[in-house]
Amino acid sequence: MKSTWLQLDSLLLLLLLLLMELSFVSPQEGNKPNFVLMMVDDLGIGDLGCYGNKTLRTPNIDQLAQEGAKLTHHIAAASLCTPSRAAFLTGRYPIRSGLADHREPGVFIFNAASGGLPSQEVTFAKLAKQQGYETALIGKWHLGLNCKSSDDHCHHPSTHGFKYFFGIPLTNLRDCQPGHGTVFQIQKYFPFGTLGIVLVTAVFLHHGGIITIRRGLILSLLSLLVVVTVLAAGLFLMIPYFNCVLLRDHSIVEQPFTSENLTQRMTHEAVDFIERNSARPFLLFFSFVQVHTAVFASAAFRGTSRHGIYGDAVHEVDWSVGQIMEALERLNLRENTLVYLTSDQGAHLEEISASGEVMRGWNGIYKGSSVWKAFYFTPNFYPEDQTACFHTQVCFCSAKYVTYHDPPLLFDLTRDPSETTPLTPDTEPAFHSILAAMEEAVEIHQRSVKPVESQLTAGKLIWRPWLQPCCSTLTQLCQCQQDQ
Repeated sequence: MKSTWLQLDSLLLLLLLLLMELSFVSPQEGNKPNFVLMMVDDLGIGDLGCYGNKTLRTPNIDQLAQEGAKLTHHIAAASLCTPSRAAFLTGRYPIRSGLADHREPGVFIFNAASGGLPSQEVTFAKLAKQQGYETALIGKWHLGLNCKSSDDHCHHPSTHGFKYFFGIPLTNLRDCQPGHGTVFQIQKYFPFGTLGIVLVTAVFLHHGGIITIRRGLILSLLSLLVVVTVLAAGLFLMIPYFNCVLLRDHSIVEQPFTSENLTQRMTHEAVDFIERNSARPFLLFFSFVQVHTAVFASAAFRGTSRHGIYGDAVHEVDWSVGQIMEALERLNLRENTLVYLTSDQGAHLEEISASGEVMRGWNGIYKGSSVWKAFYFTPNFYPEDQTACFHTQVCFCSAKYVTYHDPPLLFDLTRDPSETTPLTPDTEPAFHSILAAMEEAVEIHQRSVKPVESQLTAGKLIWRPWLQPCCSTLTQLCQCQQDQ
């Protein structure tokens, strides 16, 4: 998305400076500040009261803004979960970690994929751990899990500095909740229907004597079609069991996980971590599963908003923030704790439930201060009068989904924050010099990018059965509920 709330690398720089400074000051643990970082999945900046929303109640988040600082120029490095989170953890553009790719889908869609955040990347959790901090990730990871076996956990949060993990290694897919449909477009990725029609037609033509085909070839092709179709259908029927996994550290505690009270359980884990480490310096990264699809809210919050289940989920997130802040206050840790809240990349504008309910947030308009913005290509929105891509659920950046502009579209965010009127050389005297400065900056950046192995190729995204985490045997359909 265009903007959410501080430049991503600024957070890591701040943590770096603080953590480096700690190595030169008194070694007493009591002098070290604590860090509580909260990231809400797919939350729009316009969904919060502190940014002008009058119909959703977010008093706890609003209090954070009132007592702290609103970071109104926070640039997300990508509009998708996986690359955006890689940038957040490392303070580097995701292309430097091999986690930026213009091809679909651009994120991990299976737990049993081999790609992930490379182990050599430096994260703020690693830095904190090196300085003696207790570190924890509660919630969503979405940066890979295994490389060569179902339990090597080469991409696990523990590899990247988190000493404790309670959460989901992938994401909250529609498939994880009954009745919410699926994110997989089977007819797109498995066009077996056309092949089947061709084969059946060939059989009839052969039987009628119009063409001659060896019977063995026809039977072999039909058998292959049946086998592949059955395997594909079986795989997609098993998605909730394969992808919807809840871990505590390296152990599966629920498969598939249930969303009912999931945020409350994670909030309890976060508060418990703070209480256990109240006498030691700690870093807590609470990565909310909400408000990503499939959108859910616990029973206590359902029906509390005017905006359906999405608004209810925002209310539950705000409650969770309040619980964490109350724990810090109760333990006299608030004055010694840096608390930070953001969205991973802003609202998912295209989200509509399987029943047709709108489940999206609002990204608002962003005012700039002598800020110029250029578009070298723009998504092909559908419908054309919307700023979203409802036909593909997200706006992809590969060639067939975009329109290129030469010269690029240039906007003055100071005078046109909603980006409605592109500038021209006639309306902006500095048009060419502004674009020249931008192009120079792009060239400098591109020269600094070193080739790395992509983690988002088809080979690294595909489901591999030997990498599948399973709390029981496959014949038991990988089902368990060990976390009560």
